[in-house]
Amino acid sequence: MKTQNLNFRSKCKPWLTWLALYLLTMLPLQAADNINQNLNINQALARALVSNPSLNLFDQEMRMAEARVLTASLLLNPQLETELEDFGGSGAYSGTDSATYNVGLSQLFRLGGKRRAGMAEKTAERKALALTYEVRKRLVLEEVGRRFVGVLKAQQMEQNRKNILSISEESAKAVKAKVEGGRGSSINLNQAELSVMNARLSYQTAAQRTNIARIQLAALWNKSEVDFNKAVGFLSAPPAQLRSLVKYQDSLQNHPDLELAEASLQLAHKSLGFQKSQRIPNLRLGLGYRRDSSIDESALVLGASLPLPLFNRNQGGIAEAKASIDRGTQQRANAFAGLQVRLSQAYSELAVSHMASRLIVTELMPKARDSFKATEESHRLGRTTYLQLLVAQRNLTAIIERQTEAFAQFHQARITIEALTGKAL
Repeated sequence: MKTQNLNFRSKCKPWLTWLALYLLTMLPLQAADNINQNLNINQALARALVSNPSLNLFDQEMRMAEARVLTASLLLNPQLETELEDFGGSGAYSGTDSATYNVGLSQLFRLGGKRRAGMAEKTAERKALALTYEVRKRLVLEEVGRRFVGVLKAQQMEQNRKNILSISEESAKAVKAKVEGGRGSSINLNQAELSVMNARLSYQTAAQRTNIARIQLAALWNKSEVDFNKAVGFLSAPPAQLRSLVKYQDSLQNHPDLELAEASLQLAHKSLGFQKSQRIPNLRLGLGYRRDSSIDESALVLGASLPLPLFNRNQGGIAEAKASIDRGTQQRANAFAGLQVRLSQAYSELAVSHMASRLIVTELMPKARDSFKATEESHRLGRTTYLQLLVAQRNLTAIIERQTEAFAQFHQARITIEALTGKAL
């Protein structure tokens, strides 16, 4: 049995240069609606960036944040006030000859820097939302990479099972020919036919798993059905050596999660400034015109009002904002600790799959191939039984599938590490 030398790294390495991820939005979505077309990793990433439901929501949320900044920057509208006094009563006040007419404008002035503090708070909120989008985008792209590897793995498993089915069918034909020629046993024929049925079932199961993996990948760009024929790429063997975990830990400082935590902390500080500004009462000034019909005279009216902050000095809002700062400080520490845990777990998966892959490539696979070839030749010459051939075939099949599993696990862990650190492995 021949196995394909897989090379996924050569296909997907460019997209993991995270500083250039935004360029993927410029990639043409070739044959996006043609199921007969193949799909490469760049096309999958571009589709997810354009159509992922969780990312699309941020367009509306960013517009809402921009609107809140605009609202905070606007001045309050003046008020037009009119008043008619001393009319509709009795005697001299029965008509409107003694009425007094008042018309005026009043304006509320926000003191204590409320407008400036409100703008600062809403601007910080917009920045935090933009960083939230960056965090979500990186998670989506990481998931695209992992699921793309999952599709490549499923496709390879399906191809392996197809090869096994083909070999089983050829072996069954050879056994049947021997039996018909009087040189074989019916027991061997039954075993061969059972092997074919088992191989066919395994192949059908693998085909179904491939379809499920493709559906899961297409779901990342909001498709309920598969909109591509095949994922194009190869799962390459891991390198001979791995860098230590320490080499990657310093790169965590640039992760968007930490930038978001810092932005959220700054937002909490801006909110505290805004709440402190609310301690200062607002001043309302008014200027009007009065016409007294009873004496046929007119005059100007000037008014002012200022609330007295005797009881409510916004103590609750200030206390809440201070608690939000404490929470933001803790969230920043938790964010870094969470990234370290994720990196450590991903590196452990990487190291385990690397060890397994190297052992399979350097020792198990060569021995399994040599054993199968030798057993196949010996069976052809009539020196070994068909059962021994089946055992050798199953051993080789198991090693091939373990290799595919190990390669896929390695590349999925690699994608997670590169997503966390922003650097190629």
